[in-house]
Amino acid sequence: MPKKFEIIQATSISSSELNKQISAYENHQQELKQAREDIKQAKLQALKKHQQQLKEKAEAERKAKQQAILEAKKKAQQEAQRKAEQEKQAKLEAERKAKVEAEQKAQQELQRKKEQEFKAKQQAEEKARQERLAKARAEAEAAARKQIEQNQAQSAISSYIAAYQDRVGANWIKDSCRGIYDLPRAIIRDGKFIKLTGTSGNYRCDQSLIDAIKNTTPPTITNNVARKTIQTENISFIFKQS
Repeated sequence: MPKKFEIIQATSISSSELNKQISAYENHQQELKQAREDIKQAKLQALKKHQQQLKEKAEAERKAKQQAILEAKKKAQQEAQRKAEQEKQAKLEAERKAKVEAEQKAQQELQRKKEQEFKAKQQAEEKARQERLAKARAEAEAAARKQIEQNQAQSAISSYIAAYQDRVGANWIKDSCRGIYDLPRAIIRDGKFIKLTGTSGNYRCDQSLIDAIKNTTPPTITNNVARKTIQTENISFIFKQS
């Protein structure tokens, strides 16, 4: 604020002195003006500096906020990647476990099938062995029965032949065969005379034997096998002089 000058006492002053005082006054006013301008410029500079500081602070806050956002985004991405990797590893582990379990299950199933097949094979072999044994026993029993039947049939046939020979011998008139000992065999089937296998050399002797056979009732036979043999096969009889 400009200073007020009070004139206390008016005195006479020369023009040169007055000019000096005026010049001093003007210089003082100029200094005051310059001081006011300097203050104004200082205020402007301070305001600009403050504004720049505010701007820099805002820019720093913006950058800090942006950096925080970037870091948060980066952290979120890293967390997402970590979770994705964790999920990937968990999935791989689950797949590995599932594969191991599937392989174990397949191995167990294969082992079960092998054991089942082995057991089935053993059972089949045992069944086949039992069937072979049963068949062998049945065949042995059948062979034994057949042998017994054959023996019984052969015995029955032998008894039949002996009885038949006795009956024919009882009915045979041997007068024409006296002195003849080489007699032919007689072939008989189902109790019927078929033929003589040769000749005694004496027709009357041969005929007497044929007549005796034809006039003889054959003995009965109860054995079925022997009876079938006698009915279907030729039986050779040997007759001798007593």
